[in-house]
Amino acid sequence: MAASHNGLRGLKVALVGGAGFIGHHLALSLARKGAEVSIIDNLQGSSPEGSHRRHHLPIVLDRLASLDRAGVKLYIQDARDYMALGPLLNRTIAPQVVVNLATRAQGKPSREDPHGNFEHSLRTLENVLDSSRGRPRHFIYLSTHRVYGNHPHQEVEEDTPLDPLGIDGAVKFTGEKMVIAYQQVFDLEYTIVRTSTVYGPRHMARRLGQISIIDDHPTGWRLEIAGGPEDVVDFTYVEDLVEGLALVITKPEARNQVFNLTSAQPRRIREFVAVLQGLLPGSQATYQPPDAALNCQGSLSIAKARKLLGFTPRFDLEEGMARWIQWYRDRVSEELA
Repeated sequence: MAASHNGLRGLKVALVGGAGFIGHHLALSLARKGAEVSIIDNLQGSSPEGSHRRHHLPIVLDRLASLDRAGVKLYIQDARDYMALGPLLNRTIAPQVVVNLATRAQGKPSREDPHGNFEHSLRTLENVLDSSRGRPRHFIYLSTHRVYGNHPHQEVEEDTPLDPLGIDGAVKFTGEKMVIAYQQVFDLEYTIVRTSTVYGPRHMARRLGQISIIDDHPTGWRLEIAGGPEDVVDFTYVEDLVEGLALVITKPEARNQVFNLTSAQPRRIREFVAVLQGLLPGSQATYQPPDAALNCQGSLSIAKARKLLGFTPRFDLEEGMARWIQWYRDRVSEELA
């Protein structure tokens, strides 16, 4: 990983939608490695609301405080505003790399508000792409395993035919095509990264794919799972993903390519439940019928990322979950006591 540190020092990187879970982890990692990191975000996706406010507020505050301590610049701006976004991106920040993370929360929220998903995912992407054309800039787009659809009996590679699942899959599939089109027409270099079930500290939604983790503090934890115990999920610890993204930014081999960046250690849901119950004694799991438009299972091959980028995930599910739960206990549970 030392080469990625050298390539990042002094590099100007803008993260659009970067105050979210993956984005703030990426910002902190890049800043530690010497990059000049700026975030453009309207903070709507990080606003604690409703019955979950008490649980989410400490996490949001910890994210923002961490970014401030790291010297990451935060510009509170809605990327849907094309006229405001362009000058901010190109005159104020003037990055060499743009990472587009702006999206609406996936899963049930996107199904209940498809218009909002299109508006926050595709409208923002259109604006960021158009503000980036005509400049020597590397554009990185975070996509999802949902573009492949369900593939429980096959490890899929990047050239596997896509069969998008649900609103989320359709939106990301469309986004990928838009990114590729801007390279074809305007020569905007890109990298598309497909992720799968990312988790780790400061994860606010407490949702891993089709698994909802509900903290009923102080009475205990509940796991609500849409699907069956034999369903396969490719869990990815967030530190592995951001290390992979650092390689994407610095490696010339990443230009105009698509990569799966996951743990490449598929696990059955029953294994996940066993790991979590070992960490949280007394937690209960309930299985519900899967939602065909939301449930997505299978494993992604990272052979291409290993070969071209040198990407090597470090965290298995046991260590990753232990780190996440310990962080939650140390930084959040005391706020809820």
